Amino acid sequence: MKKGQFRGYLLEDIISHLLEVNGYDLITTDESSGICKKGNGLNVVGRGGVHQFDSLGEFKWNYPFTYPIRLFVEAKFWKEGRKERNRVGINVIRNGLGVLTDVNQGETTVNSNTISLLGRKYQYHYAVFSTTGFSKDAIRFALAHKIHLVDLNSREYKSLLDSIENFTNIIFEKYSLDKKNISKEYAKWVRVWIRYKLGLTANISKYLNEYNEDFNNNKMGNISSDTLEKFKLLMEGIYEKELESLGDIKAIYLASSKSPFIIGMTSNRLQDHENFIASIKENNRQEVSITFEENENKEMWYIKNGGEKEYTLSFQLPKLLAEYIFSENNKRIYQTAYNAKGKFLTELNLMVKIEEGQNPVHCTLIYSPELTDKRVQKDNE
Repeated sequence: MKKGQFRGYLLEDIISHLLEVNGYDLITTDESSGICKKGNGLNVVGRGGVHQFDSLGEFKWNYPFTYPIRLFVEAKFWKEGRKERNRVGINVIRNGLGVLTDVNQGETTVNSNTISLLGRKYQYHYAVFSTTGFSKDAIRFALAHKIHLVDLNSREYKSLLDSIENFTNIIFEKYSLDKKNISKEYAKWVRVWIRYKLGLTANISKYLNEYNEDFNNNKMGNISSDTLEKFKLLMEGIYEKELESLGDIKAIYLASSKSPFIIGMTSNRLQDHENFIASIKENNRQEVSITFEENENKEMWYIKNGGEKEYTLSFQLPKLLAEYIFSENNKRIYQTAYNAKGKFLTELNLMVKIEEGQNPVHCTLIYSPELTDKRVQKDNE
């Protein structure tokens, strides 16, 4: 396995944790309806084939006249390079559409028996996370087919992505003979350990026993001298040193808006996160101001409340929305931004995990023009 693929897998694991925070249960066994296990791992059974997945979440709740929601997650951790070339292109989104079409049409009922007809039905969705953004063609294609795109290419996610990069470099430095590849078996165990540390895998003992089997059967590539105990010590050390920032994943919130985009918000300071949680605990519907930086980084926007427990959340404006507001030909940027907030960002709906071990709660942040005007006046004093 090469570095790029390994980085992408780690990012998927972290996003899987993010899904749990946002109200999804991860599917990790073939005991769930519509799931089968093959040599390449878990697969969803479609109408014309089976589709392997690394991260699939099922939303905890479903409501009358809706089928339970399942969400495929695909993560692309690509390196920066020539701008357009390194953005996720239409081919990735097209593949996601093929999977969705097959699994959402995965059952014919004409010759089905009663047991099959009584089986649970699902509505599948697809989300792609990218560290280098998306091409214009990919964005338009995704919007046309209701595939969710989340752009991680902003400073808000830099420390998280740097941690993944550093972790990957250490693993490949220690366990790759050519510094370019590690065995798939070893990559699997690294991921098991990360999932355990993130709380995605409860029974680590079961997996570590399997590690011993792979170790004894010489499946671990060039790490045949690495015993289980050494592996555990190494992983603890690297995790504490390089991945402690993964704990901050709980301070990333995914919100739906009146636009077709998912808004990924972060709280950069621990105090902001704590105040946000405390504030939501008291009132899960809050009026907020929405402002942006009046400099070269106008695509970075900020949400602030007006209560005693003040917090700031930030988010990168979706590219298409940014182009609409900050077009070079637009001579009325502030009026356009004002109108865009009222049309697309009137309400931000998200799930917030208040306490460990409890289900997240639904929260609504309501854009207030009055609060925003006061915030702008205060910032300009």
